[in-house]
Amino acid sequence: MQSKSPIVNILLVGMDDKKMAVFRMAFKMHAAVRYVIVDGISGEAPQLAIVDVDGVGGMQTWHDFKQQHPDLPAIFCSVSEPTFSVPYLAKPVKVETLFPLIRAVMKGEGVFNPVVKQQEREKAEQARKEKIATKKKESSPDDQQFVVRKFQRKEQLPTANMEVFSAERGLLGALRKVCLQDKDVALVYQKKPLLIVFPSIQKILLAMPPDELKIICENDDTQEIMIKYIADNPAWRQSAKVSFKSCLWQFALWSGRGRLISAISPDTLIRLKGWPNLTRLAHIPDAMRLSAFMTQTTANLHILYKILRVELVDLLNFISATYTVGLLATDLNTIQAMQASKEDSGKEDSGKEDSKVQGNGLQEDGIVVRQKYRSQSTGMLQRLMNRLVEKGNK
Repeated sequence: MQSKSPIVNILLVGMDDKKMAVFRMAFKMHAAVRYVIVDGISGEAPQLAIVDVDGVGGMQTWHDFKQQHPDLPAIFCSVSEPTFSVPYLAKPVKVETLFPLIRAVMKGEGVFNPVVKQQEREKAEQARKEKIATKKKESSPDDQQFVVRKFQRKEQLPTANMEVFSAERGLLGALRKVCLQDKDVALVYQKKPLLIVFPSIQKILLAMPPDELKIICENDDTQEIMIKYIADNPAWRQSAKVSFKSCLWQFALWSGRGRLISAISPDTLIRLKGWPNLTRLAHIPDAMRLSAFMTQTTANLHILYKILRVELVDLLNFISATYTVGLLATDLNTIQAMQASKEDSGKEDSGKEDSKVQGNGLQEDGIVVRQKYRSQSTGMLQRLMNRLVEKGNK
């Protein structure tokens, strides 16, 4: 039994098999009307055409089609808006747009007018600017300061109850030491190998399960870790998969356990040199907020604790981890140089990556915050800060 649904013959122009398959699938989903793809040569004559101008032929495909079929209704299909009045189907093609447009074109309607569209955009932009101006006029000059003050902690940083640990001791301290060397070494504890370190490739082979390494970091930071040089072993080197950075980051978290690293005091001015590896941020709650703030702002622990309202344990763990991998600037000269650096020097620094460990840990890790982002208008930064403090209040 044949379907009684009305039939519309569609000619697809300038499309390869893949593009035609998209329309074929869309037409099969439509039950009220049967849309049939025809070739325009044999069989039924087309009632409407959809011309894709993003192919090899470009706009010439449209001109050739109109010359050959001047009276056939046609839809201009492209990722870019046409510069002349024509029924326009934007890519990516959406079902909710395709069929209403076909129905409109079959009725002689649905024409896209670029002049009218531009006028509509200008009108919408003007309305947006007027809305912003009205809000600024109605707001108090102290509104932004009030937002920050509103969500600040009332309590101060609990320095009296803050525990301190040394990153020069235990397994973390031993790893930081051998990361500065050139020779392959093994870290041994109680006559058991813990790690095999290969500075030439900046990789580490774990000789003990992570759970056991965590226990050693947490409970034995005062115990002596032996360092033993080893002979060249290509098989071991090939099996080493853990990077220096990720291992130091994790050991810092296990060793710190919410304590303040001894190299930093609550009054030390600190600032991030760049974003940490995003996968590592997942191990610390609010690490994204801390990174966003500290790459833009120089502050001490008192300010960070009061404004961002993060848990003290998470704040101190973040400080320990970023310091250990060399991402935390702690001396005034470095911080001033970062603040005064220009866009060209920022680009130059972003392309450098030392092959060995330097400074207080590893070479700079992650995405460098370039000067051009710091020199942008403060509107974007202010919106970011508002979101940070609002989230901290939840």
